[in-house]
Amino acid sequence: MASSDIGLNQPTSEALQQQMLVAQARMKTGANWFIVIGALSVVNSLISLSGGRIRFIFGLGATEFVDALAQHGGSISPTLLLGLSVLFGGFVALFGFFGRKEQSWAFLVGMGIYICDGLLLLPVGQYLAAAFHVWALFRIFQGLQGLNTLNVLREQQSASMVATSGSWNQ
Repeated sequence: MASSDIGLNQPTSEALQQQMLVAQARMKTGANWFIVIGALSVVNSLISLSGGRIRFIFGLGATEFVDALAQHGGSISPTLLLGLSVLFGGFVALFGFFGRKEQSWAFLVGMGIYICDGLLLLPVGQYLAAAFHVWALFRIFQGLQGLNTLNVLREQQSASMVATSGSWNQ
């Protein structure tokens, strides 16, 4: 009788594992947005300091202000300003690192900071960049949802294991 219980639970266990893999992939994809945003912000700063006119729209608004200071700041060292951009970009990328480690606080705090960063763009008329911030926030939020789903599925898996071990004792 116990062997028939195991046979009935196996497809559910496989389906649960598949759902967990999907949720984990979704979580990591959302966390990766922080890493990409941080990296592209630094690339934007390097392009700006070298006199280039192209920019990646997913960069940080804060680094755009730093880049503007580098171009028009006069006495401020471009190396110092590049260092600030690297600091900002690295800070945002850290949220991706901790998000990939399944830390929900990283998603929440990182999203809050990225919202504030997007709000910096509105007064200077960077509406398209602000709209892309909204898109990136949506994708990051999907990562948080993936993490929440993963946690629920793990709880279900634990409950299923407890129930299955109980049937072995009978």
